Amino acid sequence: MPSSSSRLCRRGVWTDVYNAPTFGFTYLTSNIPVRVRWRRYSSGIPWYMEGTMFLNAGQNTLPHGGPSLYCRIEVNPDADALIMGH
Repeated sequence: MPSSSSRLCRRGVWTDVYNAPTFGFTYLTSNIPVRVRWRRYSSGIPWYMEGTMFLNAGQNTLPHGGPSLYCRIEVNPDADALIMGH
């Protein structure tokens, strides 16, 4: 999956939205305001993180630790939404 493609994220289902290197933050863009649970898997420390955030419609910043050569971000929204990680 390219690192910046919109995904249809279904309510209550974990969907990966970002797979690429990171500097410790990722932008998440949503088509609607929605609360999401998120989790991060990484080749750097910490290798796993999780949390909850509210995404406004538009671009939002998700800070999630330090730089890493590989990072996977998954989201689990409270409503169906198009979400892009970049």
